[in-house]
Amino acid sequence: MQLLDNFKRLLEHPFFKSLAEFIKMFKSSKSFYSIFYFLALFITQQAIAWKYGTALSAWFNSQGDAWYWQLGAFVSEYGSIELVGLGVVLLAILAFVEVKKAHQNTTPTHQGNSIDIDGDNSGVVSIGNHNNIEHKVEKVETMVIHNHRSIHWTPFIILAFSVLLSALPQVKSVDVALQQMETYQREIHTLNKKRLRASSLEEKIKIESEIKERKQKIVEIEEYRGLLKTLSLKLAKEAEKIHKYYGIDEAIVYLQGNKAQTQQQALDKRMKEFAQKFKLEAKLLIIQKRYDEATQAYKSMIVYDRSYEALYEYAHFLHRQNAFQEAVVIYHEILRLDELSAQNRALTLHKLATIYYNHNHLNKALETYQKALAIRQTLHNNRWVADTLNNIGLIYEKQKIYHKAEQYYNDALALETSLGKNKPTFTVAKTLNNLGRLYKNQKREKQALNNYSDALSITKNLIENNATNRDYKDLLAKTHNNLGNLYREQQKYRDVNRSFDKAHTIYQELAKSNPSRYSDGIAMTLHNYGQLYLDLNKTQEAYEVFTRANAIYYTLAKSDPYAYNYQLANSYLSLEYYHKLLNQKERAKKSYTKAFDIYEKLVQTNPNLYELKYAKMIVKGVYLYNIGTENLKIAQEILSRPKYKGDALVEQFLKAIESIGK
Repeated sequence: MQLLDNFKRLLEHPFFKSLAEFIKMFKSSKSFYSIFYFLALFITQQAIAWKYGTALSAWFNSQGDAWYWQLGAFVSEYGSIELVGLGVVLLAILAFVEVKKAHQNTTPTHQGNSIDIDGDNSGVVSIGNHNNIEHKVEKVETMVIHNHRSIHWTPFIILAFSVLLSALPQVKSVDVALQQMETYQREIHTLNKKRLRASSLEEKIKIESEIKERKQKIVEIEEYRGLLKTLSLKLAKEAEKIHKYYGIDEAIVYLQGNKAQTQQQALDKRMKEFAQKFKLEAKLLIIQKRYDEATQAYKSMIVYDRSYEALYEYAHFLHRQNAFQEAVVIYHEILRLDELSAQNRALTLHKLATIYYNHNHLNKALETYQKALAIRQTLHNNRWVADTLNNIGLIYEKQKIYHKAEQYYNDALALETSLGKNKPTFTVAKTLNNLGRLYKNQKREKQALNNYSDALSITKNLIENNATNRDYKDLLAKTHNNLGNLYREQQKYRDVNRSFDKAHTIYQELAKSNPSRYSDGIAMTLHNYGQLYLDLNKTQEAYEVFTRANAIYYTLAKSDPYAYNYQLANSYLSLEYYHKLLNQKERAKKSYTKAFDIYEKLVQTNPNLYELKYAKMIVKGVYLYNIGTENLKIAQEILSRPKYKGDALVEQFLKAIESIGK
């Protein structure tokens, strides 16, 4: 505001009145007048958007109250590099004309427009019309200028300053993060081209992994840039300015000074208050099931508080909302915290590993769980140890290494049972459910049934004591669903339907309050209903539930493909099977093609888990639909690997490839 007041006084200076009269002399020249008018308008308009000259403006203000320093301050604060140069050149030329007139000490002897200067050092300039030999002044406008001896060098300083500004390149602060993002984007573009030219599956997988790594880096950079943009730390900006103009020592002195420390303490207190405000807001929004708004409140919270407690609460919320990718970014930030206790580090690693497992990154999940387990074992916290052992068992089960899975499940169960004494815990129920599924896959049906029954009993008791706990209800639904699959293999269809009904009802109830988390449970039970209806030859009912499940999985996979692409592919395969039953070959082919396209992506992200299924899909496509012949060599290479030797189904597919070749 002070600068604008100074500028207002500056415009009232007689010099600028004289300048206005000088411009009026050219009023008869329409082109000059128009050009100057639009030039002045353009300079004023553009001046609003430019802020880089703030520091230079402050320097000009510190030089004194002379009009030229005030002018320099104004154009530095509100101009742009190019426009400052252009505007000051114009002002310098006009100022030079005035000074030249001030130093003329001769009497004009001709008629017409002329300039009279009264006295060597009077500082008075007259601009008027002289129409007679006696030089009678009919119209005189005067202006007092500073002493001519002191001002004659001013325009040259302004002119030199304007030339310097005009010659300077457009100065920009280097945004290292933005440059890094652009580098990653260029690398991704190059890698995509390289992937298209890759000849082998292994090379494609390697390139895809590199692309994914760079995309993750971009996500992290964007997250941090978004957070930093919301910060406005006056101290940091002032220190940056001091560093720029006076060096690092002065910046350190400023930051360590009492004034800065006092301001910092006040700022820290204020930031904690804001963080608490947004944290409370998020919790209240969660109670009202307004999860999107709660997410925004948590984002605001961690702008003001990036402690372990704040970051973990936000990451845990994202995790429960199945916003896995965002949660991974926050978990990684937690692991980079300097002061992180061993217990909190183990918990964060465990949560991070769970996300890797959900996205089928099994090797990475196993490695991360092992790190968490090692820390928890040193802390002798057996309850947490049992939880991690149970989850490691999940990985081995998914990899079909059943003997290791059973070992980890039993270790977890023994440890947790000893802790629970006569009160079985939630972890015990989870492990029993997992063991039941493992035994069912091994055709140990009686043991599977016993474990499922025990898991159901414990979970129901937990719900009686805490009816609002959604984790308990989720486990109850999963166990009913798994039990239904066991009954289906035993062809106990009435029991199958009863179990699926219970699971589906629970998931529908849970999804009402949190659809983003539990809609996949609805899709799972619908898909299982479809399998049951096919067994009972209820093809129309099967098609209806398959279609509904497919629509849900399609939506989920669109938002998080790494977590739900596998389920989406399987739902397409179920639709393909249905169309084949009705002899609808073209529709079956269309569903198969969609499933195959997804498996091509899955095998690139996790070849060990999906390569066998991918190879079988290739053979199936050639054999049934006469498509994908060019991929037969890849399928043959996969199926011929030693680890698949002795598998009867693999041998059948290899024979099919040989028959196709003949």
